Amino acid sequence: MELGPFEDFDKSNLEHMDSTKYKVYAGDVFTHTKISLQLLPEDASPELLLATLLHDVGKPLTQTFEDRIRFNCHDVKGAEVAEDILRRLKFSNEVIEHVCSMVRNHMKFMCVKEMRTSRLKRFMNLPKFEDHLMLHKVDCNSSHENLENYNFVVEKLKFFEATQSTVKISSLPKIITGFDLIEMGYKQGPIFRTILDDIVDQQLEDKLEDKETAIEYIKEKYSLNYEN
Repeated sequence: MELGPFEDFDKSNLEHMDSTKYKVYAGDVFTHTKISLQLLPEDASPELLLATLLHDVGKPLTQTFEDRIRFNCHDVKGAEVAEDILRRLKFSNEVIEHVCSMVRNHMKFMCVKEMRTSRLKRFMNLPKFEDHLMLHKVDCNSSHENLENYNFVVEKLKFFEATQSTVKISSLPKIITGFDLIEMGYKQGPIFRTILDDIVDQQLEDKLEDKETAIEYIKEKYSLNYEN
């Protein structure tokens, strides 16, 4: 990946990416970001380029010195900063939304192995998830070079496809609607969203497939006077 004006700031070459040499640049966000950009494929989308450039922009604002240097919630703060930058530069709402989503969610890959199947699938439902996945890959390869979580997600995607386990929420049949809940005696309110989201999760877990079993599940779990 050609970096144009960024090339002038090159401190070395890609040889310093190995784990022992990279320790010299462990706290250097610029070097890490530059290497990440270099590792992107030539056909990377403009949104992916921007997200890679900005994914750690929140670190200076969240840096703390505890047992070690930490950047807690730099993903959330970074998304806020990225949105402000992109709006000032007059990018479209569509571009801003996708870039900020990548920045905001890039640390969630740390937790993929602990996620329930439904939560993992919801994560995979992020628009243009392949961009999220590539950002995570270059983020890892430009620092610790551990692709364990990346490989886990790739293998899970293959497994879901091989077992015909639905990943896309939009592809799930709506086996329960708000009208069904009203007929069952539930009063309209926040409980509707709680129940409907739960039903989708159960479908993503491959535990519910039809309306009859879903109704039985709801009756067993949620009383008519249930409150969130």
